[in-house]
Amino acid sequence: MKLCETILLSDQKDKLQEAYELSTLKFDETGGHLLMNDQKFYYATLMANLCLRMGKIEEASEYANSALQLSTITEPQFNRHKTIGIIKADKNTINKLKKIKEKSLATTFTSKQTDSGKRNDDTFNKLWSRLTGK
Repeated sequence: MKLCETILLSDQKDKLQEAYELSTLKFDETGGHLLMNDQKFYYATLMANLCLRMGKIEEASEYANSALQLSTITEPQFNRHKTIGIIKADKNTINKLKKIKEKSLATTFTSKQTDSGKRNDDTFNKLWSRLTGK
């Protein structure tokens, strides 16, 4: 995930597709696992930004929505470890996620249809279930 973040932050446009594959297909193939809420938030935020940069507006919105939902969790995951897994998101990150989420509402039907045809639904569904636990 850190490599994908580096590609995204350094604006290596020619490697965005590779970053997307690393964080979806390869992540799934290698048994990638997200247990803690802060890990799930990091992943969802990274994917929202990556998908947005790639023009996958609908998918970016779904990841942003997931990250926003995770950010509302304030209780620790373990009774004896009060800080492990707690999401520490700043207002700028939350505001950016809200903007990404809203972008899909302004997208036309045609671009949504094109975007959804580009992604691998099976992989997306597997990763989505990891984030949401469903």
